[in-house]
Amino acid sequence: MEEQLQNPRTEVASLTLRDLFYKYIRFLPLFIISVALCLFGAYLYLRYSTLVYSSTGTMVVQEKNTGGGSNDRFEKIFEADNSKNIQNEIEYIKSRQLMMRVVKALNLNLTYFAIGNIKELNIYKGSPFTLEPFEIQDSSTFTLEIDFENDNSFKVNGGGPFSFGQVFKNEYGVFRMNRNGTAEFAKKYKVIWQPTGSVASALAGISVVPKANTGILILSQESTNPQLAADIINQVMIE
Repeated sequence: MEEQLQNPRTEVASLTLRDLFYKYIRFLPLFIISVALCLFGAYLYLRYSTLVYSSTGTMVVQEKNTGGGSNDRFEKIFEADNSKNIQNEIEYIKSRQLMMRVVKALNLNLTYFAIGNIKELNIYKGSPFTLEPFEIQDSSTFTLEIDFENDNSFKVNGGGPFSFGQVFKNEYGVFRMNRNGTAEFAKKYKVIWQPTGSVASALAGISVVPKANTGILILSQESTNPQLAADIINQVMIE
């Protein structure tokens, strides 16, 4: 029995690099195929997955001037101050009222998407057209699917065709499409309209974190469009 247990160990120990090479060379095609499939899968994921961008900004929460020179005020920014209720400031920044002002300032009721063969692309500030609503029939969220026949003619949810500058009406309200410059058009777009309250509630999820032992707040926002995330952070601080 002891001799039988020792034989496999002896066989393995006696294998040379050449023996190992010829032992596993028959699996080489399988290794190559596996690596190729992994690389192809990674390419598809990076090519067609929706990217999420993050924007970050910092702001200083200052108290009213209680006297003292400019150096004293500067020092108070970076030292712990127990009298300052940072949590109240955070709740105010994330409040629905403040976020509604952000939505109105940036006109975030409308979200524009370019429709590709596989995924949709958020084209905030990059849309070749602007939808101008004159009347909204209902306060609920709705979607307008826009199909361009050419650079001057389009259909909305199958209705039309319409042209730029023409006022049209459907079950959601009265609208007009305006051209933005001379940008090229894709074939299909989608425009989503959301009431101010709904967008504000979504923006209230913005991350506001205090920096330890300071009166500094770190704000961060994620979005599928980098410019949109940056504009939200900047507008929140302005408001």
